Amino acid sequence: MRDESGDWENMNQKTSIRRVKPRRQANGQSVRRSEQTKLEEAFLLQKQLLVTRDYAEAVIEAVPPLLVLDHELRVLTANASFCKCFKVSQHQTLNRLIYELGNGQWDIPQLRILLEKVLPRKSFFKDFEVTHEFKGIGRRTMLLSGRQVDHLQKILLFIEDITERRVTQAAIRTSEIRYRRLFEAARDGILILDPATRKITDANPFMSELLGYPHRELLGKELWEIGLLKDEKASRAAFRELRRNHFIRYEDLPLQNKKGRRNEVEFVSNLYDEDGRKVIQCNIRDITERKHNEVALRASEERFRALFHNGPVAVYSCNASGTIQEFNRRAARLWGRRPKRGDTAERFCGLLKMLHPDGVPMPHNRCPMAKVLKGEIPGARDAEVVIERRDGSKITCIANIVALKDERGQITGAINSFYDITERKRAETALRESESRYRDLFNSMDEGFCVVEMILDDKRKPADYRFLEVNPSFEKQGGPANATGKRMRELVPNIEGSWFKILGAVALTGRPVRFVEQSKALENRWFDVYAFQIGAKNDLKVAVLFSNITDRKLSEQALLSAKNEIGRHALELEQVVAARTAELRDTIGELEGFSYSVSHDMRAPLRAMQSYASFLVDEYAGKLDEKGINYLHQIMRSTVRLDQLIQDVLSYTRVLHSKLPMEDVDLDRLVRDIVETFPNGLPIQPEIRVIGALPRVIGNVALLGQVVSNLLSNGAKFVAAGTAPLLEISAEVMGDDFVRVWFKDNGIGIAPENHKRIFRLFERIHPITEYKGTGIGLTIARKASERMGAEVGFESRLGVGSSFWIQLKKA
Repeated sequence: MRDESGDWENMNQKTSIRRVKPRRQANGQSVRRSEQTKLEEAFLLQKQLLVTRDYAEAVIEAVPPLLVLDHELRVLTANASFCKCFKVSQHQTLNRLIYELGNGQWDIPQLRILLEKVLPRKSFFKDFEVTHEFKGIGRRTMLLSGRQVDHLQKILLFIEDITERRVTQAAIRTSEIRYRRLFEAARDGILILDPATRKITDANPFMSELLGYPHRELLGKELWEIGLLKDEKASRAAFRELRRNHFIRYEDLPLQNKKGRRNEVEFVSNLYDEDGRKVIQCNIRDITERKHNEVALRASEERFRALFHNGPVAVYSCNASGTIQEFNRRAARLWGRRPKRGDTAERFCGLLKMLHPDGVPMPHNRCPMAKVLKGEIPGARDAEVVIERRDGSKITCIANIVALKDERGQITGAINSFYDITERKRAETALRESESRYRDLFNSMDEGFCVVEMILDDKRKPADYRFLEVNPSFEKQGGPANATGKRMRELVPNIEGSWFKILGAVALTGRPVRFVEQSKALENRWFDVYAFQIGAKNDLKVAVLFSNITDRKLSEQALLSAKNEIGRHALELEQVVAARTAELRDTIGELEGFSYSVSHDMRAPLRAMQSYASFLVDEYAGKLDEKGINYLHQIMRSTVRLDQLIQDVLSYTRVLHSKLPMEDVDLDRLVRDIVETFPNGLPIQPEIRVIGALPRVIGNVALLGQVVSNLLSNGAKFVAAGTAPLLEISAEVMGDDFVRVWFKDNGIGIAPENHKRIFRLFERIHPITEYKGTGIGLTIARKASERMGAEVGFESRLGVGSSFWIQLKKA
């Protein structure tokens, strides 16, 4: 090593070797020149790293988890990143001491010291690392930074999750340690060579360390012998160039030392005069660390770019004038467009239109980005802005803006990180509406409702419960008065233990239960109860919905007694009914015989009246005037109507009382036979179409024929004047067991107000002068269908026509 006078001193011996003065001056100039060059390059590299670091930190600091505390260390603000990171809601965080958050997970002694002692004295602390078991996210390592904002009386607490970073650092620490030792010891090496012999005449200590040769072994060797040049031929070529140009420089020169270790070095050699004597000075700089830093810088830039373009948050940057410099893909998606980078006509934001949260338009030059760039505000945290995109859609965003400044503190630009909270806004609105509906229901429902918290004993057995909330109907339904905040045993000391057992099981298992329970302690009341767990399982909270059913229970008991009494009377009544039923059957048989006899006897004089009137018209028409002939025709028409009425009454009686064997009926054959003999004397021949083959059904042939004939007659009769009747018969399968047969006509239709009248006995909608009939045909069709276990109905529109149907069981 050198002593104060510039002589080289051996570490084991006190003797020193004095060098000639010119040589020492040359060495001193070389050292100073080398140190100055090294400082300049280190400064440039450091400046480049600082610029990159500041830019990356500005992006990252725009969206960290953040807490704003008051002077009592209560949480005033928790940003979305904090809530998302720690899986908590604003409601669980705001207005609470930081030490109370997450069941005391932030009650850390070191953090207490920083917040309560260090922060008031120093105004900030930075990068306090804590590893802790956090509720909901597990064991994490966090980096905490705090700053006291005196003029606001607020404390800003930044949290950065560095768990993955620490894991990664631990994994690579072992492999990097030998390289870090090399980087920490890196210095410039200096060699002095004789131009005539190309041999080393002197070397500084770093060269020994760098090359692995002791100082005495370096002396007298050529450069290629110590691994700086490839071989002797390369060494001769380098010296020829040096003599010609007096300077050579090699970048990224590989160097292998005596032990075989390779480094990257920068080699600079100068040929100059030293007191009339040629001297070669070689400066060898170990650039391994610089190369490593350059690689790290590129990797850092790549990571930043990956974060910038692929991160979950929209980010863009502006220069001091507001011109957009960069933006990531998510920003373009939220904007709904891609603005042109560097366009001076488009400033502050890539949006066409911005609005305040209340819908008032926001000029671009008054947006948060513009205010930050103008220095009106230092930055923007959680600024809410409504943006309108090109397609007219609107979304609500939260913006966080950080100003970028140079060394003098001048604003050079700003970075805005923003994200869409439209869905969160909708969810908050829905939550408020849901809470409002819950409160309306809670306060207006007739049932009693309460939320209780189970109290367990030392063996975790349900021992009591406390009422947390009760609705207005709670006491009306028989609950204890003034129950909120009190324990059940406190309100009703002799309450039955079954209540604790049932509700405790719900709290511990989470399974809801419905039960009916009597409480003698609550004035022998009966309750119908539904209980279910709410909140987290460990909360042991149970919601109870109940009704006082004491009156119902008493009524059920009275009803049971009455039922037993009625059963006794019913047994006696059955005997009386059986006797009277036998008498009634005999009476009905006599009435049926009488009805047939009366109808037959009534039809005989009617036929005589009709015959005599016909004789008079045929034989004495010439002796009667027109009025007399008209009277005879009226007599004949009246007798025909009365005879038809009697026949319909007989048919209705047979439908009601005749024996009804049910069988497999060939519906297609039956309908086509009826159609062939139709229209039974109608004045206008109808057109009847049978669409497709009709299926076989279960029914009574006689009654089914009566129904088909009556529905055809009804459809052919009620048509507009001058219209030829058109009837269509078709079948539709209804499920697996039934078939519906349709009878569609082109008649006058049925008004909606008459739909309930048409199946009534003797019910006529139209006067007999317009449409003839007795008003029994559809009644017979309905009764016949009911006796066969079938259904009958219709669909109709006035002036369009009607579609009657009968639904029968498939054969």
